[in-house]
Amino acid sequence: MSSPSKFAALLLALSLGACAAPQQCRVERITDLPLTKTRDFALLPARLNDVDARLLLDTGAGATMLSRALADRLALMPDHQMFPSPVNGIGGVTLTRRMVVESFKIGALDLGKQSVMVTEQGLFGGFDPPPDGIIGGDFLSHFDADIDLPANHVTLYRAHPCAAAFAPPWPGATIYRLPARMTDGGQFLVTVTVDGVAITAMIDSGAETTAISSRVENRLGLTPAMLANDPQRAEIGIDMHRRLSYLHHFHAIRIGAEIFPDSAVWVSDMPLVPADMLLGADFFQTHRVWLSFSRRTVFVAVAGNGGNQTPR
Repeated sequence: MSSPSKFAALLLALSLGACAAPQQCRVERITDLPLTKTRDFALLPARLNDVDARLLLDTGAGATMLSRALADRLALMPDHQMFPSPVNGIGGVTLTRRMVVESFKIGALDLGKQSVMVTEQGLFGGFDPPPDGIIGGDFLSHFDADIDLPANHVTLYRAHPCAAAFAPPWPGATIYRLPARMTDGGQFLVTVTVDGVAITAMIDSGAETTAISSRVENRLGLTPAMLANDPQRAEIGIDMHRRLSYLHHFHAIRIGAEIFPDSAVWVSDMPLVPADMLLGADFFQTHRVWLSFSRRTVFVAVAGNGGNQTPR
């Protein structure tokens, strides 16, 4: 989002302070962010150069980006100290330029002057209302994030180191935990099972629907003939190219303590995604999710009465 040293130093300053003793598991509330929604995606309030903006919450994105439309509206100037940067996505790679934002605020957090990536024109086509950009892992990874789409809010916390067991402060909720591996971009990778086969899933609020990569077709016993009989749709990736996806019914998907029987999930070409599956915005719509970057753990509140819903 900005030059790595400046951005990291700024957020490190926000996350430092008097640390609790190791045996204490304490979190400090940093800011509450009310959500609005577009196509079931979560939009966070921001203020850029004294102009209100809405940024899509994308836990699957490594970088925060602004839309070309907002950059034009703010008359942003290129950051000549930064070269164009490649951005990987579900649909390939695109090059983006960095532009300078003199004032960047998210909720109660004032990030000051930032150098930000700008998306290609038309990337947010079909959204109503269209987002003004996305908030990615470069920002989120400095906090613990309580993402509660059913209640329309996100809360960011400062987590102090602790050796004791920790669970989110969600009275009355049945919670399960998913140990995670972290990518360099701050994305959470967890293990789920699909028809008894263990695969790696990315927690991705920026993916509209839960999807499985076509590269694990053989492991899941899928054949081209089976997929040819499934409903199809064309998708546009970050490189603006169209790809076909197939809606396939699986016998059961297990995510932590929940089992989702007869789950219809899109099987898509995702060559550059570092996971076999995406748990998308549809999962966030029915679950409260705590992303603990400090503990490399995802905490999930069981949906409904214990998980007979499908991920879709």
